[in-house]
Amino acid sequence: MVKKLNVLVFPCGSEAGLEIHAALHVEKSVTLFGASSVADQGRMVYRRHTGDLPFYTQADFDDRLQALIHSQQIDVVIPAHDDVLVYLAKNRARFSAQVLAPDAAVCFTCQSRQRTYAALAGESFVPASYSQVADIPHFPVLMAADDKRDEQPGGNGEGKQTALLAQDEAGALAALARDPALRMVEYLPGRDYSVDCYADRDGSLLFCSATEHFGARSGTSALAGGEALNAEIRRMAEVIQTRIGLRGMWFFRLKEAADGSLKLVAVSPRVAGGMSLHRVMGVNFVLLALFELTGQPVSVIPPALGEVTVERALASRYDHAFEYDTVYLDLDDTLIVDGELNETVLMFVYQCRRLGRKVRLITRHFQLPDLTLEAFAVHSGLFSDVIWITDTRPKSDFITKGERAIFIDDSYKERLDVARTKAIPVLAPDAVEVLLDWRR
Repeated sequence: MVKKLNVLVFPCGSEAGLEIHAALHVEKSVTLFGASSVADQGRMVYRRHTGDLPFYTQADFDDRLQALIHSQQIDVVIPAHDDVLVYLAKNRARFSAQVLAPDAAVCFTCQSRQRTYAALAGESFVPASYSQVADIPHFPVLMAADDKRDEQPGGNGEGKQTALLAQDEAGALAALARDPALRMVEYLPGRDYSVDCYADRDGSLLFCSATEHFGARSGTSALAGGEALNAEIRRMAEVIQTRIGLRGMWFFRLKEAADGSLKLVAVSPRVAGGMSLHRVMGVNFVLLALFELTGQPVSVIPPALGEVTVERALASRYDHAFEYDTVYLDLDDTLIVDGELNETVLMFVYQCRRLGRKVRLITRHFQLPDLTLEAFAVHSGLFSDVIWITDTRPKSDFITKGERAIFIDDSYKERLDVARTKAIPVLAPDAVEVLLDWRR
């Protein structure tokens, strides 16, 4: 890129917003900003974060967003939620920054299952829909809201679960009595796939690759389903792209029907949280879209890593009120544990260096600490000094009282003594994660 872009992501704490952060936070051509309307994980990962932007449905949203764009000199806004995507695509002329979104008509079509299926009418991969309970040839049938991403029972869409399974005619009638707006759609009980795609501005499908979702833990694996299956999925992608008019990054979901055929669940013209799998294989969808937005030609290097699997798990991010300028850090069983470096603690040491905080290594090590640091390829320059205790004095004797400091040590006895005598925060090695700052 010719110029470094100021990029704003909203809402930045959504699953898509966190993936955009992962895709761009170390990109040299981008300065990343995040905005949220509620307190969420966005504030934990976006260093330049605005937490009080109104919901897009509020009357003052446009003015507040434009004020933020102006004050931070934002060049590009990336919507990270389906409904926000539709709104910003429709109203992009109100803002001085570019909106990274397809045409409003494309976004509007994809927002609704009914409109998506209508745009693809006649295609064999569109699941059957029923207007009357009497039309349903067999049960169970899926009862779902039209404009939600959570199309399958137990799904992990953007909103609350809005789909249920009617096992018989009575169940379907009862569901409609509670919510007449529910639509009745063919139930797809089989394997679940996401297909990540990128189409350039000329309509060429540069990339199309499926991932399979499996297990209760939301595991995802790059699909190695054979030439025939991949060819079938690509043909679907080409049809969807052509008939809906998709450009840039987009994805669609498929599930197996009862007869084993693949049927469409939904299409979305935005980044997906699951695109992380293809990103680590070398296809950064968000960056491709930004390059095209600035007029650069793009191409995709075919992934060369083979099959990759990701297991999504809870990742904790913390906010804390610790105020400190100095860290007293133990060596044995803290920085080095069982003959190996504790990478989490070492990451924290580097963070302190970046933030200008002193780290004082304090240890009763069996030999000159510098020798062990050198053996583990840890540069002694990471530490402001090394306190090597060779007698029986407690470590608290080497801590200046009244200092804005914290003490990290695996020894409960040492921690208790420092807490009592110096009145500073003390942490065990397993708690160091609370000090890590993931904001970029």
